[in-house]
Amino acid sequence: MPAAPWLTAAALDAHGIDPRQRAWLQWPGLLTAALRRASGPGFRLELLGQRPVFLDEAERTRLGTQDREALCREIVMGDGACDYVCARTLVPGSTLAAHPWLGELGQASLGERLREVGTPSRDPFRFRPMRPDEPLLSGLARLPQGTIWARDSVFRIDGLALSVLEAFLPELSRCPAPCGE
Repeated sequence: MPAAPWLTAAALDAHGIDPRQRAWLQWPGLLTAALRRASGPGFRLELLGQRPVFLDEAERTRLGTQDREALCREIVMGDGACDYVCARTLVPGSTLAAHPWLGELGQASLGERLREVGTPSRDPFRFRPMRPDEPLLSGLARLPQGTIWARDSVFRIDGLALSVLEAFLPELSRCPAPCGE
């Protein structure tokens, strides 16, 4: 079965997404900070893994790079035993060479570190329903069966790109809607 196409925020209206989950999907602020506020002292960010990967042509085009390799970082954020968001970051080699700290994040939040280094730009989000067996999610652990809504965006630091794919798990709808910055 082919993957669903990426959608704009306006196109989400036709998909009947749970309002609370949609609020999280479209949250423009720092996702980690909003999850930390919603989860309270039980919040956790866990590094699932980090490894080199090859970028396909579509990824290179989206990132505006000729780099064939990237660092892939996968994390999960949640509250206690509940997982709310799994995320995958792709950092092309040229971006990593200019910003080596991106390869040294460990359990730290990418978004919070990006805010510390200045004002990176962020392309508009794109959204789509995904199945756990899709290649884009293949490396992420702890994915439930069924449809998972995801968003994808590209950050640019000094003109160099990295992409972040965030998969919003069903348990997130139990969290209060995001608020704050």
